[in-house]
Amino acid sequence: MEKKDLPSIIGNQIRKKRLEHGMNITELANLMEISQSYLGLIERGERGVTAYNFYKLSEIFDVPVDDLFLDLDIPLQIDDPKNIIKYKMKKAASLINSLNEKELDFLLKMIRAMNLMKKD
Repeated sequence: MEKKDLPSIIGNQIRKKRLEHGMNITELANLMEISQSYLGLIERGERGVTAYNFYKLSEIFDVPVDDLFLDLDIPLQIDDPKNIIKYKMKKAASLINSLNEKELDFLLKMIRAMNLMKKD
């Protein structure tokens, strides 16, 4: 990945989060207090995102700011295995936080079943 690719990658991530939350571009732009056309430029990677707008996005999507980057297709360049584990744990926690009550219950049942299978 080159530095020039980052705005496009981030813009795609914002679009993905917006669609996951069932919002159209006008709704998100209004919540961010920016114009629809400016948000379009951000999503297309033609404009960068300010730190303040990252903060606003994290509030709108109810996630920590760094969660906006967790799904980016950026190759990991982590040398220390402990850091890889931390990254994977953080990503797992983010995914678990996104589950509704039914999905969480199903996940817990699966974990219990897997644990029982280990014991046999």
